[in-house]
Amino acid sequence: MGKTKTSKKRKSFSINDVLIVKAGAGLKAKPHDPDSKLRDLQFIAEALAQAIVTGDKKSFLDILAAHIKSKNISEIERKTKINRSTIYAAIENDANPTLDTIISLIQKSA
Repeated sequence: MGKTKTSKKRKSFSINDVLIVKAGAGLKAKPHDPDSKLRDLQFIAEALAQAIVTGDKKSFLDILAAHIKSKNISEIERKTKINRSTIYAAIENDANPTLDTIISLIQKSA
């Protein structure tokens, strides 16, 4: 079987070649706040419970970190009386926070 011949010249690309599609009449975009789900305590509680049931520690910590980051860290620091560096250390990628820290963060972030 012979070699497949390839073109030596590359095709040119221009942003002007992109097809522009406009929304139909009467359609409006809705504002979207991605953090709204992360601030929803019921949603977070269910997600954390599911992570515990499945034994997925990484998911648990990722969910907790996303929830904490969607909140005001200064307010959490004031409510929990845990300093900012400890809060950030608890939600790092390779963190291993104590149960007391986790409970305090969950309770006071409500």
